[in-house]
Amino acid sequence: MAFFQAAGRLFPAINIPREVRDMSVEEANEYLRIHPTQEQWEGLTLVRPIAESDLPRFEHVNELQRVCLMGGDVSDRGLKHLLWLKQLECLVLYSNQLTDACLETIRQMPSLRTLDMQDSRRVSRSAFEDAVRSLPQIETSYAPLPP
Repeated sequence: MAFFQAAGRLFPAINIPREVRDMSVEEANEYLRIHPTQEQWEGLTLVRPIAESDLPRFEHVNELQRVCLMGGDVSDRGLKHLLWLKQLECLVLYSNQLTDACLETIRQMPSLRTLDMQDSRRVSRSAFEDAVRSLPQIETSYAPLPP
């Protein structure tokens, strides 16, 4: 079996050119050296603090569908950089810098299906629940825990 027939099951986010599907690994590697494919990311999880100055880089990975930012210093203003992510379906935000004001940005994310802010304790539960109610596409949500 050719490498890319098996790889198609392992790496579904890679658009494998039709030409290489039946090639040997060596032939496929040579072909891809000459005709590179664009790498696409589906998800990003950061469990270490992310600097506010890093957030503009989300513009360059706008295909992300899942983002998990834990333990960071993401602020209400910085969260606006996630609006580049037009396909964002799942957002996990654990930041002590976020307040109720961040929910205005989240309301502008029409593709969002899951929202988890359990450890964003400066966001009030009532404001969170109001925001979730205003987003009918939300299927799963986890409200902030009490401070």
